[in-house]
Amino acid sequence: MSKKMQIRVALALVFVSVLAFAGYQLLGQQPQLQTQAVTKFWAMIIDNNKDQVALTVQGYSTQTSSLIVAENSAGTDVLTVSNAGAVAASSSMTADSAVIGGGYGSTGCTISTAGVLQCDGASTVGGLVITAGGATISDGDVVIADDVRVTAQTAITVTNAGAFAPTGTYQPIQAAGEVTPTITVGTAGDLLVLINTSAQTINIADTGIQMLSAAWAGGQYDTLTLWCDGTNWIELSRSNN
Repeated sequence: MSKKMQIRVALALVFVSVLAFAGYQLLGQQPQLQTQAVTKFWAMIIDNNKDQVALTVQGYSTQTSSLIVAENSAGTDVLTVSNAGAVAASSSMTADSAVIGGGYGSTGCTISTAGVLQCDGASTVGGLVITAGGATISDGDVVIADDVRVTAQTAITVTNAGAFAPTGTYQPIQAAGEVTPTITVGTAGDLLVLINTSAQTINIADTGIQMLSAAWAGGQYDTLTLWCDGTNWIELSRSNN
């Protein structure tokens, strides 16, 4: 065999070895790689040539360390897959949707592509912040072992005979002089706590959709607590402070 032919054969063997290592199938045979340790590769792409599992990582019989570890350039772990299949990431993970446990309906949780979270099992949340859209609990009790903190809304300046629409449960109101405003009806189930923060008297009449025990003449820091049934504001309590 000539030297040129020997070089060509050697190059062909190297090319076939590289393809086999990358996970390609040659002549219908699935290559396998067994090695103790690999230190560096520039890059690897697995491009399947048919419908099959592209990559399998199988742990040892007594595996306790992670199956997969991804590191940044500083050698810091950014993603790991434990021997039990638990995925841990050093920052947030993004997914179109997710199924946790058995999913909603099978004692688990489901997050839809629209971001709707549904759970039908016991859920424990260490900290929950709802910034928009609200939260709905269709069944079951809400148990709070600590404080309930209701954030004050921006104070509304009310005017005589003018209607105002509360923007949240804790609604401060104020006025430039003594006035008698009306309250715009809310949504069924709304809880409203009005607090007069000004030095002027604010009156709420016992009329129309305002179902009070009597007319309210709120001085500074007096409160009026109301519940909305979807049609009326119904008084729960008041305080003269």
